[in-house]
Amino acid sequence: MKKICFFLVFVLMLNISCQVFAYEPVSEFWPVNTNYANALNNKDFNNIIKYGLESMSIIEKDLSDPTVIEWYEARAENVGYAYERLGEFDKSADMYEIALPLAKMRGMTDSVKVMSAKIKHFRSKVDVYQETPETQSYFGAFNEPTKGVYYGLPSDSTVNISDKSGMLLYVDFGDYSSEGWMNKVLKEANQKGIVVEIALNVPNEGNDFKGLILERMDYVTYLADFLSQYNKVKYYIRFGAEMDIWSTRVNPDEFKQAFRKVSDIIHSKLKNAAMVFSPNMVSPWDVNVNDFYPGDDYVDWVGTSLYMTKYFLGTKNDINNKEAKDNEAVFGAGDYANPVVCLENIVALYGSKKPIMISESGASHFIRSYNENATNWAINKLKAIYSYLPMVYPQVKLIMHFDKVMPNEVNDYSLVQNSEIEDVYKELVKLPHFIQNANAEDTSAYKKLNSKIQVLGNKAELYSYANVFGNKEYK
Repeated sequence: MKKICFFLVFVLMLNISCQVFAYEPVSEFWPVNTNYANALNNKDFNNIIKYGLESMSIIEKDLSDPTVIEWYEARAENVGYAYERLGEFDKSADMYEIALPLAKMRGMTDSVKVMSAKIKHFRSKVDVYQETPETQSYFGAFNEPTKGVYYGLPSDSTVNISDKSGMLLYVDFGDYSSEGWMNKVLKEANQKGIVVEIALNVPNEGNDFKGLILERMDYVTYLADFLSQYNKVKYYIRFGAEMDIWSTRVNPDEFKQAFRKVSDIIHSKLKNAAMVFSPNMVSPWDVNVNDFYPGDDYVDWVGTSLYMTKYFLGTKNDINNKEAKDNEAVFGAGDYANPVVCLENIVALYGSKKPIMISESGASHFIRSYNENATNWAINKLKAIYSYLPMVYPQVKLIMHFDKVMPNEVNDYSLVQNSEIEDVYKELVKLPHFIQNANAEDTSAYKKLNSKIQVLGNKAELYSYANVFGNKEYK
């Protein structure tokens, strides 16, 4: 990952005794500039703000000059970081918004990602909602409920929830040996009207796309014929999930070609199935998730994997480690583990045309790298996922929880390993927006309020979503 160290850049750039610039600022700039450079060297955040803003005001009239653009952008970013370190997050967001278009102009892709993420997280926000029986979002997609949210667990979960409305079934592409288990799962789903997300995974990720997947579409025909035996099940075929973060990368054009072929076969043979394009909630630094999107004609739903982790990659980071904290911001970990903000990009890209599902999700309640119990932290994140996401984003119509124990992974998201987490989950899925069994009509939605509140009788029950970065509790 290529990172830019602004402190070093400016110590070098502002060493005026050694360099000559085509742009020559007014004389009063230089004393301020010296104070600013000293503040940067000393990491004196108050004076970085003071002299950074003062020097910006002197040169802003010359923003048509490339040198001034460079100086101005870096000062805005450094002042934003200083406000960040002082805990003044809204002011930090203000400065990053000044720097952002200039950073884009200069092609500073990493800085653009960091600042964009921080702006979304740092902006204080309070929205008020009122429960309503009216549909708030509906696209008429395959297997889309007019309102309400399906929920469920993996098919081998031992957690007993009698009213669950969904199930997550993992299938490896090319595996013909799992019919016994699939029959058991689908028979139950067919009888109870449970929707089933088929996680059609590609075991060797990008390595399997060089001819292998594209030459084995007979397996998709077999799978569609097999699934068609259970014609009361609503299927969601999630093919090649998390393709944007695979360890062995796939060429986006090859992925799109394969997805389209799978989609054509599924749609022709399985009338009760929806195709799901499902990347991770955040892509790597050099990946544009939209490059993998197969097109509206082939995608019925857009999903995402959304996991909340207390530490980025399971490692605690000191606040002085700017690069590590930037990673947390971009990838939604630690203080930036806010599911509403983390889902914003996916909703912005696809939420105006497709229903959204949280294909896999969880909140880490145990961090193996430190043998740390994080139950209370995880409970707060689970409440945010199950309470806030369907309210803030009415496009969200399905949430699956990853209830699996993975001993070799740093984070544990399972319910079965933690009774407190399991009890909280069971309470959360009773909220009025979740579909119980197959009854999608007996659910509620949430209407975002502007200036008008409808009161029936003498009491109105309101709901809120609040985000004030750095604050854990609100009143």
